[in-house]
Amino acid sequence: MNTNRYAWHHLWRLGFFLLVGCAFFYGIGSQRDLDCSYGIREYNQDMSKVYRDLGWFSQMRHDFASAIKSYTNALEKNPYYLECYDYLGICFELCKQFDKAIQTYLKAVSLSPDFIQMRKQKKKTIPSLDPINQPSIPGKVAWNGESLVHKTLLVKSVGGIGDSVFFMRFIVMIAQQAAHVLFVPPAELYALCKDTFNERVTVLPPNVAADTIDCDFYTWLHMIPSFLSLSYDKIPLREGYLDAGAGEKGLGDKVIGVMLPSFEDGALEQIKHVWHRLVLRVRRAGVRLVVLCNDANQLSAIEELTGKDCLVRDICQDSVSQVAALVKGFSLFITAQTDFAHLAGAMGKPTWVLLPYVSEWHWLGYGEGEESCWYASVKKFRQTKKHDWVGVLTSVCARLEKQRELCAWLKK
Repeated sequence: MNTNRYAWHHLWRLGFFLLVGCAFFYGIGSQRDLDCSYGIREYNQDMSKVYRDLGWFSQMRHDFASAIKSYTNALEKNPYYLECYDYLGICFELCKQFDKAIQTYLKAVSLSPDFIQMRKQKKKTIPSLDPINQPSIPGKVAWNGESLVHKTLLVKSVGGIGDSVFFMRFIVMIAQQAAHVLFVPPAELYALCKDTFNERVTVLPPNVAADTIDCDFYTWLHMIPSFLSLSYDKIPLREGYLDAGAGEKGLGDKVIGVMLPSFEDGALEQIKHVWHRLVLRVRRAGVRLVVLCNDANQLSAIEELTGKDCLVRDICQDSVSQVAALVKGFSLFITAQTDFAHLAGAMGKPTWVLLPYVSEWHWLGYGEGEESCWYASVKKFRQTKKHDWVGVLTSVCARLEKQRELCAWLKK
């Protein structure tokens, strides 16, 4: 009897400790899973937007097979992305896969009855933003890849500054096939573009009426790659293809320009120690540091961060040409993923791009290492986890602390 009581006593104690241990590890595991699920969910939402953008650009180029693939990837990351169901269904319709289009729409309606209202509202208020309905030019013939020998091609840009600079490399390429190319850039890029190309490309002011231009064909800048059947390993003009003219005078011979990302409240305080490390390294090399600020709301915070160690330049009111001239005078440009990262890459300026964990689509895909497949002079420094700008700037400092590396950049 005593033996049985003794055995049951130890079994009870063993069971109690096992129960406590299971509860403890379950709590840790649940918390870890909760943290991971939150991070994964947030990551998937960001990636779905990237895939949506890739699909949107493919759809605008009428590459519907690639668009379908991108939208499908977006929906795998975020099954409740109603806008992607809309675009995916449209692509299926254009490919005459009507059964799949109907299935896509029904799936969206089953997820949210608001899907039908969303489509009606979108087509009622912003029909010009539908990516498959590019505005036509009355009386002009759209180019669909026909021979351009002895022909004049009108090219219009409908994107922003970064996308226009990104796709402008194809103007140079298409000018080798056509007798003459007429290019209408965004208003912000007109002054910069008008002296960039050779005699076979004429840059027209943005306010010119397209229907009054004498040409054989017209197309949109972002659609040119689809007619050239290009792939990531055949990207033209990775070297500089944009001429910014004379650089700004008075900067000196050894200058590193920096354009920091837009930080949330308190984030600048977190990077203060690594920023001072960067400044110290640059000053030891006898290099001047110029910080560009294109956000008026962060100007005072950046001035407080940098102190008297470097020059802060407010470029909020500067034209693109003025910023380009400033960037041309830099030995190295360290910047966030702004329009000016594309501008510097197109100029062939040594550039380090500071990227968030999930970046814009331009910085994804082929060449996902440090090198950029689009610009030979650009290197990428990406966050290893969300919001970790300290880690990114630490990587930049580590590169700058290599004396030979820094000297190599300054000699260019």
